[in-house]
Parts: sequence; structure tokens; C-alpha cells
Amino acid sequence: MSLRYKFAIAFLCSLLVVITFATISILSVQKQNSVVQFQENRNAFFSVFLDTCKISIKSHDEEQVNLIINSMIDMRKYDIVYVFLVSGYKEVSFFSDTANNDVFLARSRFVFEVQETNYLSAVGTNIYEHSAPLMWQDKYMGSLIVGFSQDYIHKQTDKDILMLAKSISVIVVVSIIFSILCIDFIANWISEPITVLMKTLDKIIESGKYIKTKIICHDEVGKLANTFNVMIDKLQEIDSLKDDFVSNVSHELRTPLSAIDGYCNLLLESNDSKLLTAQQKKGLNIIKDATQRLTGFINNILDISKIKAGKFDVEIVSIKIEETIKELVDFFRPLATIQKKKLICKIDSDVSFVQADKEKIKQIIQNLLGNAFKFTDVGAEIKIFAKTIVVDKNNYVEISISDNGIGIDKNNLNKIFDKFYQIKEGKFNRPKGTGLGLSIVYELVKIHKGTIKAESIFGKGSVFKFTLPVSATSITN
Repeated sequence: MSLRYKFAIAFLCSLLVVITFATISILSVQKQNSVVQFQENRNAFFSVFLDTCKISIKSHDEEQVNLIINSMIDMRKYDIVYVFLVSGYKEVSFFSDTANNDVFLARSRFVFEVQETNYLSAVGTNIYEHSAPLMWQDKYMGSLIVGFSQDYIHKQTDKDILMLAKSISVIVVVSIIFSILCIDFIANWISEPITVLMKTLDKIIESGKYIKTKIICHDEVGKLANTFNVMIDKLQEIDSLKDDFVSNVSHELRTPLSAIDGYCNLLLESNDSKLLTAQQKKGLNIIKDATQRLTGFINNILDISKIKAGKFDVEIVSIKIEETIKELVDFFRPLATIQKKKLICKIDSDVSFVQADKEKIKQIIQNLLGNAFKFTDVGAEIKIFAKTIVVDKNNYVEISISDNGIGIDKNNLNKIFDKFYQIKEGKFNRPKGTGLGLSIVYELVKIHKGTIKAESIFGKGSVFKFTLPVSATSITN
């Protein structure tokens, strides 16, 4: 999972925890406040009701008493379950639940002090009963008893909380959407420089070139980018010194090696060679062979250095690839006969010219055929095929060289074009060269704007395929 998504998820989870805690707290406090508000309103209503009843009873006007009481009850008919007004001359009763009035009738009585009672009725209604005496100038005139429904208060409170929760939900959803957009922007703002740095590293690994990153930040990531660029400068400087050293040493070695090889030839081919013993001739041949191998190794190093420095000269012309392939096949025929191996060549009739440097193409094919002979046993079949293919509307010649030798393990297949990498498997577990041949082949194919790939099954053989452009247009594209 990327840093961007980790940051977004962490921030969003934290936000959800905060929102959840805040929402629960707000709803809880609001519920408590709503209950308290209902209770205060109810007590205030009872006080007004009590004063109104005092005035009504004092007037002894029955109509006025009924009118006032019914008016007051209508104001709170949703939460009033029953009302009893008891006096010396009049008793007025009101029941909101007439079906169960007998249940509450026993609550009618004379009250001489203020009382507040909570109880559960026989029909399962939670009742808050508020009762008080009716006094006028210290004279007892009767009692007022009102039963309020606690269930109604809780129902209304829950309703208010539900409405508030819906409003909060809308706000939360909008906030989360807005937060996600902000988080995405911030996460992208933080992770983008790191992504650029990673892509730069991938380009360096893929191309083998030293590329600096162009990150402008005034934070820790910016410091990391600056350090990265300094590291690239140092690596480039060290690499340059190494290449110069290798190139200079290689050039210096070529002169004495050429002299050694020349003198070996002189001794072996001169008229006085008959004077040499068999042991001396054998020793000279060993020296000559070692000299040629070392010269080839130095030439490979120089080629790699030139390719890396961009100074590898190629002369791209139109060449008849069929003739080049047949020339190399004829070169390897004697070796196939000596090693008792079968060399098969097949070139399609539509294969003709390619845009390439002839000597470099010969070097590519020679290296691939040399490896095929090196890693196959007696009786092996080595095949070289050529055909025309179309890639992105451009014509290419695909040349494939296959064998039925030891093959390459899939874990090593992606490493074979690396510099100095050598396959060490089975009976071929000793180094067979410099480890630069396939690396040079890869670079030469790339210089020709072609592609190369390897396919192999361990124990059954390998196939190397590379392409060359037919027209100059393919090279420039």
C-alpha cells in the first residue's frame, strides 16, 4: 500500500473517531438538556395552572372553572394523562385515556402539601404526578392533581434527538466528503515528491544513466531530494573515475598483449620453429590462447566503456542480412563438425535488407552462436532462423538463435544481460567467459533501435530473439 493511501486512511480513521465521539457527546448532552427543558416547562405550566385554578375556584363560577381548566388542559393534552381539581363544592376530572380512567380515579384526593411522585401505572404508563393544595390568603380551598406522561417526554426527546442526528449525519457526510478531498490533496502533496524520487530511481535502474531529480520543497522531502542529487553527483564522479581507470589500463594492456601475441606467432611460424620441442610449442600455444582471451576481455571492457560514454561508433547502412547470417553460419560449420553438433539455418524468402552496422551485427550473432555452442553437449541442435515481423506498423527482421542445451533457470533469466553476470549451473558451473558478451549484445541491439529477449526452460534449452529495423524510418521513430 502506498504512503499516500496509508496517510489518507490514518487521517480518515482519526477523523471518524473524533466525529463519532463528538456526535455521541452532542446527542447525549442534547438529550439531557431536552429532558431538563421538558421538566422545567412542565413545572412552569403546573404553577400557572395552579394559580388559574385558585382564581377560578374563588369566583365560584362553574362555567368559568370548566372553561379555564379545559383550556389549560388543551395546551398540554399530549402529555397530560389526568387532572383532578378537588374543592369543597366542586370536583372536576379530566382523563386523556378515557378507556383507563378507572385506573387513575383512585389518584383523586385532598392534598395539603406539594408532592411530586413518579410511578408506573397498572396499564404500564410511566407517570409523573404533581399535586399541590389550592390556598388563598392562608385558607385551604381545594387540591390540584395532574398526572403527566413520562413516556411522552421520552418519545418527544427521542424524536428531537433523531432529527438532530439526521442533521448531524448530513453535516458529517458533507464533512467526510470534503475531508476526503482535502486528505487526497494533502496526501498527494506529501507523497508526490517521494513518487517523483522513486520514478527517478526506476529510470536510473532501467537506463543505467545518472539522472537528477527536480523536486523543489522546503521541508524534509526537499532535503532528501537535495541529498539524493548530491549522491548522484558523487556516484557519477566515482563512475567516471572508474571508467577512465579501466579504459586507460585496458589501453595500456593491449600494447604488451599485442607484442606477446606477435612474438608467439613469430616463434611458432618462423623457420626456426622446427628447433622448438613439443613442450615448448605447447607452452607457446597456451600463452597465445591466454593472450587472445585476455585481449578479447579487454576489447569487451572497452566496448562497454564506449557504449556507456555514448562514444561507440556505429555506421548504420542498408545491409543484406541474409548474406551476413550465412557468412557466420559458414564460419561456425567447422566447429559444429568438430563438436559433433548440428547447425541448422533457415531464412524466410521475404527477409532482405536491414538498417544496421554489419560488423556490429556480426558481433551480436557471433556472441549468441558462441554461447549456444558453449552451453550445449555433443549431438545438440543449434538453429538460427530469420523472418520478417511487423511492430507498430514498422517492419523488422527477427533473428532467433535456439539450442537444446542446459537452459537457464527462470530466477536467472532476467539477469543474463547484466554486466559480468555468468551462469553457473550443472556441469557448466565454471566461468566460460567474461560475463560481458550478452551485455554487449543487449547494448548493440538497443543502439540499432531493436529489441532482444530470452526464453528458456531449464534443462531443455534456450532461445534468444532480437529484431532489426528494415527501414531507416523505424530507427528514427
